Amino acid sequence: MGFLIGASGQSVYPVAPVRDGIVFPGTENVLVFGRAKSVAAINEAMRKDRKVVLLMQRNSVQDDPKSNELYQVGVLALIDKTVPGDKGEINALLKGIEVVKVSSFTKQDSWFEAKVEIIKENVIEDDEIKAMIRYIATQIKKAINLGKTVDFVFLMNILNTDNPINFAHQIAVVLDLKPQERQMLLEE
Repeated sequence: MGFLIGASGQSVYPVAPVRDGIVFPGTENVLVFGRAKSVAAINEAMRKDRKVVLLMQRNSVQDDPKSNELYQVGVLALIDKTVPGDKGEINALLKGIEVVKVSSFTKQDSWFEAKVEIIKENVIEDDEIKAMIRYIATQIKKAINLGKTVDFVFLMNILNTDNPINFAHQIAVVLDLKPQERQMLLEE
């Protein structure tokens, strides 16, 4: 469970709605942005500080989601690289930075901006949690030996972190979960 940083921790960023791809803090993912609103948000972020708020849509089939059709908890991400596609879409390598909660939306020309507060997660480290991390890492190794495919970079990140929050974020990426289940993990 996290806690919000007060109003002094609020910042405004462009919002890129995502249908089902959640980027967790401390992870990297490539997402394709093809809708005009998302492309405009990515371009605006690239003009500024390369940071964008990724908010998952409540209904993935909605082509032009309104602000009230987006989850209020998302991830502030850094756009590491972009590659334009043939049809106007943008392929972006994103690095998750922080979990954020939207306090308000502002409509720009063709995208949303959101005032967000960073949700700081409480890290509790004790012997029991460290033991659970070791146990889960062992089970992941066993699953891989049985045929579960996991990207090598993610595997190394999982096996080389001892921070419980980072570990949970890395694990969430490789689990076979529905987008709404990933959203629930992000919000907890």
